[in-house]
Amino acid sequence: PDKMLCGAGVAFKLVQALIKKYGEYWKINNGWEKWLLDMAGVATLSDQVPLLDENRVLAYYGLKVLRTGRRVGLSELFKKSGVDITKLGEEDITFTLAPRINAASRMEDPMKAYELLATTNLVDARTLSDHLTKINDERKIMVAHIMKEVKSILKKREEKDLIVIGNPAWRIGILGLIASKITEEYKKPVFVWGEDGNGTIRGSCRSWGGINLVELMTALPENSLLEFGGHKSAGGFSVSYE
Repeated sequence: PDKMLCGAGVAFKLVQALIKKYGEYWKINNGWEKWLLDMAGVATLSDQVPLLDENRVLAYYGLKVLRTGRRVGLSELFKKSGVDITKLGEEDITFTLAPRINAASRMEDPMKAYELLATTNLVDARTLSDHLTKINDERKIMVAHIMKEVKSILKKREEKDLIVIGNPAWRIGILGLIASKITEEYKKPVFVWGEDGNGTIRGSCRSWGGINLVELMTALPENSLLEFGGHKSAGGFSVSYE
């Protein structure tokens, strides 16, 4: 068993187990699940889990299935990005495909990404790939503007061991990206917040220097945070205005 599978890797193993147990009853041909490896491979590479053991196998064969162009939505998205699908490599997933798929949930409706992955209609595939490319470009501009604001704020602040920064106007969906960029630039743990539109402050945090974020949030006075979770290197939290 591989303890480092991403969520879609776990889902793929569940499918394998179900087919092994009920495949004959469901009239599913032995080995049919290999056509799902493109999804497991995309997720494994996008989630940046260690490419060792079973993860490496999922990524390797996932790319093989992807190169066959069976998913018309992904083929159109690659074409729109100038990537030759028959020569796909790992970086085409992590730097080209993943940001465009993730843009759906970061900027508006995650179902748009699902529709792109599920569609068998070429016209819909083109419309959806155009849309995801457009909102991903908007996401880049938004992140650049916020980073400019962050630098301006931090320049005026007294330097501390940890950065907490935010603005009610900052979009919740991109705070993880902002937190990662601040951590890389300032080499400190970071908590970044925005407002969710319902009067609650939500945020993302990223660690630096081996500091365990979950331990840090657990050690806060009781009721400081409404909710929090994650792991030692990355997490999320929510806070009331009070």
